[in-house]
Parts: sequence; structure tokens; C-alpha cells
Amino acid sequence: MLEEYLSLGGIEIANNARAFGYTRTHLGSVGLIKKDGCAGLHDMVSSWTAPELDPLDDSILVPGFSDASSYTYDNIEEAPWFDPNQPDSSDSSGFLGSYLLSIDGITDSTLTAEVTESIDDGGTVGYPRNASREVRVRTLLVGENMRALEFGLAWMKSALSTDFCGKHGDACGMTDLEFFVDCFRPTASEDLDYPSEVDSVRRYLHDVACTSGVLIQEKQIGFNSVYYIVEFILTAETPFVYGVTRQIPNAGTAVGAVSDIPYNLLIDPSAEVNDGVGQLVSTNFIKNGSAEYGATGWSKTQSGTITAGMVTAGVSNEIAALGPNAYRAVIQPTASGTGSTATVQIISSGLTLVPGNKMSVSAWVRAAVYSGALDLTDLTLELVWRDGGGAAIGPVVTVGSAAPADFGGVNIGANGLIVPTGAAEAIIRAVVTFDHPASGEARLFVDAAALTAP
Repeated sequence: MLEEYLSLGGIEIANNARAFGYTRTHLGSVGLIKKDGCAGLHDMVSSWTAPELDPLDDSILVPGFSDASSYTYDNIEEAPWFDPNQPDSSDSSGFLGSYLLSIDGITDSTLTAEVTESIDDGGTVGYPRNASREVRVRTLLVGENMRALEFGLAWMKSALSTDFCGKHGDACGMTDLEFFVDCFRPTASEDLDYPSEVDSVRRYLHDVACTSGVLIQEKQIGFNSVYYIVEFILTAETPFVYGVTRQIPNAGTAVGAVSDIPYNLLIDPSAEVNDGVGQLVSTNFIKNGSAEYGATGWSKTQSGTITAGMVTAGVSNEIAALGPNAYRAVIQPTASGTGSTATVQIISSGLTLVPGNKMSVSAWVRAAVYSGALDLTDLTLELVWRDGGGAAIGPVVTVGSAAPADFGGVNIGANGLIVPTGAAEAIIRAVVTFDHPASGEARLFVDAAALTAP
């Protein structure tokens, strides 16, 4: 891209050709500024109109015009920072411009996707998304003297903290960032389409605001001028780079609505189910998996030396994986034992299971000792199929186990679990096994329980 021009909300915040022209024609020596730049930049950003035919003689072409013939100190009153109330060289006319040194991140991809590691080999890649875009700008501010340089620094801060609402922004403080991807030649009097040709290299970021800066990185004193090297960060809520908006001509015919949401009309494209049995898609059979509706569907059980009176359970906002709540069992033994268990479980309800369908099971579980010398030995997630009368169908399915290092909170899940014949409901249960003395406290949390098809 052309790292010589930047405009935010229609305010020019850096223009290398302008800074070079004002410095060269006013001070003679250009110090840290180098000439090797885009020769057409002045015409690319000037208020330019195309040539027209003379209304009295259509054989004569009347040239177009720019807002200035070139960037010279004689026309510094056209600079965006010039203040007619402070015109002397110690204020607005003594500040000579902002010269871009680098722009980083303006065209890099922001595509990202979260990866969740599986308990076994591999993992799951989440849905890819484009994150917001961060643009780091480094520019050189030039002043005839220190007072003028401080004026330019104050102007830069003001220009970057604009309260404008951009045409693509959704709130005040958001606007458009304009730049060029390449240099374009200067105009000539016969250029009828020069503005539209320049638009081919003009680009925008939308919904942009300054999120850091302006920070002074270096100070330089030249022979007859002073410099600040400053940095600031601009962030675009919309990460994509856009060209100039173009008007699409009306084709003159009615245009029907077109949906961009894909629907797969094939029931069994990858032999997921047998004999063409219909497969439910993205349906959760657990209605209250994160205790968002209180304790409905949830319960607790215990075994071994642990009795019902030693375990209390209910909705808790102490720790949660999804939303504000989780279901918690507090275990407080009053007798010693080994191999005791405490279980937190939830029952599916309200939806009909289809025998032969493949299901997925998952839940977030956490077990921790809060006091005493309890020894947590196992933490597992299990699935139990039941018929309409509440009787278990088939053996208990072990969905997965947590390693001791993950007792502090881990998601356990499995897929491809086939609904057996006669199953009317299912129980998802987290089971913690432990040895314990006759005192102490442990807690078991379960959140984000899901039984989904597929």
C-alpha cells in the first residue's frame, strides 16, 4: 500500500507530499524528510474537477482545476490544521505537517478460530471469524519551532479524537479511515475521468476509532526545525478493506429475494444414519443445562459412607462455565470411608427421542476439596438411557473421565451415541469418587449439560 497518506473522518491526518512541500519551500532544508514519494499525491487528494466543453463552443475543452497548484508554504492556509485565529509561525503556520513513516496491520488478515482440544487425540476447530482490525501508525510531526510543534501535536490529538458519526459507523466516535493502495500519476488538462481513475486505488476501513495514542516516541532537533516521532493505534470494528462505493445500474426488471443461508436437503449424505432414518439437527434435549431456570430437572444422589444428609445441592453462581449459574453439590462427610460417590444429574424432558438417531453428550464438570483431607480419585461423566417408566435400558454409558489435573474444571463429551430402542429419556450425570475422613468439605459443579442431535 501507499504509506504516504491517511485521512480519518474526512480529516487529513498525514500527507507526505504536503509535509515535504511546506518544509522545502519554507525552510529550504528538509531535515529528516525525504523526497522520494508519490508524484501524483497532491492531485489524488485535491478538490479536482474534470475538464468540460465550452458552452459557447463545443470544440473547446475548458481545463479542470485543483484547489492548489502544489504544496508550497504560500498556500499553507489550505492545510487542515491552519487556524486563522492563530496564524503566526509560532502557532498554526509554523507547524509544517505530518509525514507518515509506517502503517502496520491495515491489510493483514484478521481471520481467527478457537480450537478446543479433545480428551483423546485431536481437537475441534471452532467457527472461523474475522476479528476487529488494529492499525498501528507511526508518523513524523514537523515544526518550525517548539511552540508550533506543540500546536501540531495538539491538533493531531484533536483530529484523532473526533466525535463525528461516520456514514458507515453505528455510533459517534466511529468513522471512516481513507488511504491508497498505490500511487497514481498526476492529472493533465485532458483527463476527463481522473477522479474515477484515482478511485481505483482508494480504499476505506469503516467504523474506525482511535484506541491508543498519541504517544511521543522520539524527539529530534534539526538545523532550523524540530520533530516529534509519534505513534497511535486505530481500531476498526469492521475488519474488511473496502473500495469506493459504486452505484449498480438498474436492470429494469424485478429482482427476487435470494437467501444466502444453506440448507442441506439430503438426509444422509455421509451415511450418518441407517436406512435413511431422519436425523434431527442442532436440537438440545436438555432444557435447563446451565440451571438458567433454577433447579428444574436437576437432582443429586450419593453412595458408600456418604448419606443424603451429608450432601446438599442447588443452583449456585459461585463458579460457572456458561452463563451466571451452575448446579452444585456440597459434600460434608461426618463419617470416614473409601470409594464413596456423589452424583449430580439432569434428566431430558419434553422432546421425543428417535431410536437409531446418533446423539452427542457433553457437560462441564468441576470437583474440588474446600477443606479437610478428602482425596478425590475419579471424576466421570455418564449417560443412562431410560424407558417411559424410568427403567434403565442397557448398561451405563461412560462418556469420559477427567484427569486429576482437570478436576478444576473441564468439558467432557462424546458423539455418535445411538439412541436404543424403547428409550424415552436420558440422564446425564457427573460422578465424583473419593476417600474421606469424618470431616472436611468437597464440592461438585456441573454446567452446560447437553444431549444434542446429532
